[in-house]
Amino acid sequence: MLTLDYRPMRLSDLIGQYGAADPLQRLIALYKAASVEDKKGVLPAGFLFRGPRGCGKTSTARIVAMALNCESNEPEPCLKCSSCLSILSGTKAAVLEMDAASNGLVDDIRKLRESILYSHDGLYKVVILDEAHMVSKEGFNALLAQLEEPPPYVLYILVTTAPEKILTTVVSRLMHFDFKAIAPGDILKRLVVVCEKENIPYDLVALEKISLYVNGAMRDALMMLDRLRLSGKVTVEAFDAAAGTIPDEAIYNLIYAELTKDMVKAVEVQETSLAGVSSHDLLEAITVFALRTMRVFEGGVDHSPWPQRLKDKVNKDVIRSLLRICWDMRQMRSGKEDDRVTLQVCLALMCEKGSISMIAKGMDFSKKLSASEITEMFS
Repeated sequence: MLTLDYRPMRLSDLIGQYGAADPLQRLIALYKAASVEDKKGVLPAGFLFRGPRGCGKTSTARIVAMALNCESNEPEPCLKCSSCLSILSGTKAAVLEMDAASNGLVDDIRKLRESILYSHDGLYKVVILDEAHMVSKEGFNALLAQLEEPPPYVLYILVTTAPEKILTTVVSRLMHFDFKAIAPGDILKRLVVVCEKENIPYDLVALEKISLYVNGAMRDALMMLDRLRLSGKVTVEAFDAAAGTIPDEAIYNLIYAELTKDMVKAVEVQETSLAGVSSHDLLEAITVFALRTMRVFEGGVDHSPWPQRLKDKVNKDVIRSLLRICWDMRQMRSGKEDDRVTLQVCLALMCEKGSISMIAKGMDFSKKLSASEITEMFS
């Protein structure tokens, strides 16, 4: 599995998390350099790693556990000493990882306290509490007692995607580290590196679509890459099929048909390439495609050829008008069954009226309108 093969092993391996990695390196360096008497004063009772899913929080917690127990004097784990190797193999008693989603009750936390009181074979007993926000209120109170008077060799690392759900008295006793969603550009670079190392044939456009699709989660990107490589080559077609996304070509054909007043073509695209696509997904796809085209207008790079093709056929004001229409359509969506009809009527009127700019100027929806009301407004 690529998610395991390319999991970061050092803080310097983390992508897009300099704000967390750099202070952690400095803190561990201070700990390693301190005398035996001063070591305990360097580290707090615990860390709070907070941020979106798939961005490296739990992996970082494991790296910190390895670094603190590593036999070298460096702030990074050497990955070669007996301590690092035993932690990597899961046999090191000094590291205890617990899933709060299934072990969040008060009895579980009390058992945790009992387990860390026993002897250990590392410099630090590191307790990683994953999905920490799932701990019950009673469990948090039990954990609070441990954070107030922790043994001198214990470090708690609470990992969460929802820090607001953690008891404030617990949060106040932890040193906070914020993890960010990884930028699509950084994910794309990493996917290219992985494909090159693994000799996976790929289309760059497909990798770019993966990087945008996963919302900053590197783990999800690697899982998707693992899935797509089963077909032999990572292609745009394979990604669209796996993710259920709408192909760029279909959106381009629809928008261009609208702009050229080709209602027959517009209906044909909707009934073939876009058949079964919900009104919400179609509107989102049109909006995102228009935004990507605007980015190309401004000199940005899009590895897909379709936004560039649309740019070559229209001017920037047309795309601005299209974006406004998309925004107004979003405002008037009612969530009812006739939403798709509403969208189809708007698209048809776009073809009939011909001037998308004039339509955009005339649309000012202060309320959600039905399909019949929209038709009446344009009649």
